[in-house]
Order: sequence, then structure tokens, then C-alpha cells
Amino acid sequence: MRFGWVLVVVLFGWGGGVGAQVVGAPSFVILKVQDVTGAVVPEAEVRVKPVGKDGESVLRSDGHGLVYFVASQGRFEASASSPGFQVKHENFEAMGRPGQVVPLTLQIGTGGPILVQEEPMTAIQSAPLAAQVGAEETILLTRPIPVGLAPGMQVKLLKNTKDEAVYAVVFQRGDEALSGLTDVAINYGVGDAHFTGIGAVSGATVGWLDLQRKLYHAIPAREQVEVLLLIGDVATFNGKPIVHGHLVLGRRDGSTVGGHMWELKVNPTLEVFVTVNKTVLKKKLDEASGMKVIDPTQ
Repeated sequence: MRFGWVLVVVLFGWGGGVGAQVVGAPSFVILKVQDVTGAVVPEAEVRVKPVGKDGESVLRSDGHGLVYFVASQGRFEASASSPGFQVKHENFEAMGRPGQVVPLTLQIGTGGPILVQEEPMTAIQSAPLAAQVGAEETILLTRPIPVGLAPGMQVKLLKNTKDEAVYAVVFQRGDEALSGLTDVAINYGVGDAHFTGIGAVSGATVGWLDLQRKLYHAIPAREQVEVLLLIGDVATFNGKPIVHGHLVLGRRDGSTVGGHMWELKVNPTLEVFVTVNKTVLKKKLDEASGMKVIDPTQ
């Protein structure tokens, strides 16, 4: 019988307006499933429920062993199972404070004590995607986007007519751009938009779509790079905005890397102009590819 650990890292976003801090607001919680060697365990079944309450969530870890769910402040019970591993239930507490990171190791099976450690670091510093993935690793199409990771982001309305609105979205050092653009879409009720941007980042992860396997191959850029081109759109799926962006990044030697936007850690700035159309544009699930695609008939 093999044994492993579930490493739960709680990264908190927040609701309300851009830059607002709401203690106790529902936040994304990220659980990481790994074995005794530190290798991640993909496709593990993870069950999470509030202690003493109904409403269990049954989820599966992605290609990085990560599971995302939304939790309000309070205590939760989590368990994980995978072929060859025993299961043990443990409790953890969602504190509901933006930027807080709480690593909590849950031992699966029998053994020593449970180790709990709390560190006052920011979410973007604790677990940047570029530090977790390698060039041959994968990202599932269903991976949710954590919110609240762009606290320095500023938004200015440039134009507002009956047909469209235009916003300047300016990111500061340390902001994560995809999370921030998702915040803008949620907080400003964006149902249809397109955007362009330029700037520079200290690290990024883009992806190449593998249609046969229905997943992305991660392509990390762990150095300072220029954002030569950022383009994308926003449409809704099941009533929620989906930000879809593509990138071309320039390295020091003039070479480039590009692909689907998964993470951009801004340094020193990223300037994005978002044009919002007042008519909502919807997406549908394309069964053949597993992707959410725009459906102009809706």
C-alpha cells in the first residue's frame, strides 16, 4: 500500500468592487494532492464539506494535483482518495482573509502527527503557476481561475455609450493579470468584450492546446519578458464571464514564446484596454474538443 499527503494551500480572493477587501467573503480555496515523494496526484477524488453542515463537494484534482472550490469563512473537512492510497479525513479552517496562505498537510492512511503551519505571505508569492509547472506538464481545460490576485490593479472608465464602454485596466508590480481581468469581468458585469494589452512581466505561463488529449501543455517563462501582444475576449458560460486570452512574449535575446494565457505576474506594469459591448455573448460546450466556444446563435 502506498501512502501520500494532501497539501492544502488556501489562497483567498474577495468580492465587492475592484481592490475592495471583504473579510469573510466567499473565496477560492486550492487543495494540492501529492504523494510521499512530493509528486502530484492527478485525478484524485477529493471531498470537502463544512464541519457540522450539509453540502459535500466531490471534486477531482487536475494535472497538477490541484483542486479549486469556493468556501466562506469557517471550518471544513477534506479527504482525498486515489487507487493505491488509503483515505484519512482531516479538518482545516478557511479564514476568509484576502492574501492569506494556510498550508495544511493531511496524511492519507496511518502515521505521525498532522502538521499545521500558517505563513503571512501573499497568494501570488506563495504558489505562482510558473513555479509549479514544467514544459512537459499539463493544464486541464476545466481549471478554474482564482480571483483577487491583483490588489494593485486600477480601472478607469474612458468611454460609456448605449452600445459600448471602454476601460483602461492598469496592473502594478506583483499583480496576476488573468485573475485581475476575471475580477473586472465579474465586478463590472461584463458579458461580452474584447481587449488588447502591452507591458512586461517577471514570469508567465502560456499553454499549447492538445486537442487529442483535451488539455494544455504548459510553457513557462520564468524570466523577465516583454508582453509584445496580449489579445482576448470575454463571453459568458452558465451566466459567468470567461476570460480567454492569447500572448506573445519577448525574451532578452529577441526570441518569442506564445500561447494561451494562464498566468502573468506583472513587473513593472501591464496596460490593458477593454472594450465592453452591451449585448451579452454566450459560450457553449464543444463536446469534440472539451472547450467552451462562443455560440453566436444564442
